[in-house]
Amino acid sequence: MGVVTYDEDGIWMSTRLKSPMKGSLQVVFGKSDGEESQTAARREAREETGLELSQMQYLVTDSDYDCDIYICDIERFKPRRMEPDKAGPWKHYSWGRFNKMARQRRTTPSLIKFKDDIIRACQFALDVKWENRNNAQMRRKEAKRK
Repeated sequence: MGVVTYDEDGIWMSTRLKSPMKGSLQVVFGKSDGEESQTAARREAREETGLELSQMQYLVTDSDYDCDIYICDIERFKPRRMEPDKAGPWKHYSWGRFNKMARQRRTTPSLIKFKDDIIRACQFALDVKWENRNNAQMRRKEAKRK
């Protein structure tokens, strides 16, 4: 399974240091140790980034790798490099740069295959978040007027 960690400006990726796919940019990726997919995704995120992810959204399953992919807005948090023998430092890439790198096949195959879905889903989630914040602000202003 994989977890795409993102914020309004882009996506966090690191470089794989081991085969398979050595040298490719990746998001959090790992395998289940027999646990449920979302539980494995949270564990892998904690092991690879030091982040405790509570609100992940299922996006898609890559049948080529039997891999569920989740997205998670980490807003103000920055992933830490927890497995220096497996992956390079986490770097932030703008949405445009991520799109370009996936088109150039510089990311893992699942990111190449689902780049458009990832971008759309993350942007939609961000739009909903901002709409909810704006609605909450409007309700607070309205309540103050009463």
